[in-house]
Amino acid sequence: MFVLTNLHLKTMCGFKFLEIMKKLLLFLSIAFVMSCSENDIQNDEMTKHIEGQNETGFANRGFEIDTTFFVTEAKKAMASFVSEVGTYYHSGDTYQDLKESLDPTNQLSDITTTGDDLLFQAFKYLEDDIDESQMSGELIMVALNEILVRADTMGIKSLDNVDLEEGSTWLFGVDESLLNRGGCRWYQLGCHASSIWNWFTSTANGGGTTNGQALSWAVGIIVALIALMND
Repeated sequence: MFVLTNLHLKTMCGFKFLEIMKKLLLFLSIAFVMSCSENDIQNDEMTKHIEGQNETGFANRGFEIDTTFFVTEAKKAMASFVSEVGTYYHSGDTYQDLKESLDPTNQLSDITTTGDDLLFQAFKYLEDDIDESQMSGELIMVALNEILVRADTMGIKSLDNVDLEEGSTWLFGVDESLLNRGGCRWYQLGCHASSIWNWFTSTANGGGTTNGQALSWAVGIIVALIALMND
């Protein structure tokens, strides 16, 4: 099993290193999707989704997925996440300072690599005072994918049984009992990305299933979307 090293090294090694890590993450995610059973994902259909991209979207078992919607909503989700993290950030803070503010007890010592990458991106946006319109939602989608992949390895096959709250606390290594309540808490990806999650769990055209269908198929859709965002 590969363990990606901390992407904070991008500040020393340049963006070429970051792009290599993105492509490796995408490769591993696609490899996971292709390893699922044929009952969950047909390999030839998944190949079409990855390779048959166009400007408006791609088809998912008979209906179109609007990629513009996902790119826009992922950017909004990232902006929401950055805004909430920003309530703990003070000008001049280091990344470690921010971690200590977010989790005074453990300083996020149990954060996953994917959670750390997302949080560090938020920190850089805050540090560089980046406008919301210039933010990318790619790492939000990567994080959401990570939660779903983990759920699948735990034997969960239906989106209805995915606990995004639990998945988010795992992603960032937080004990929610130690954190302030109310509103969209900074680590609650299901709240920041609610419009995306609502799409996956809403009834598909024609009824009888959700847009995301089986959890493994939802992972396939997200992998294809990440590929588009990474172009």
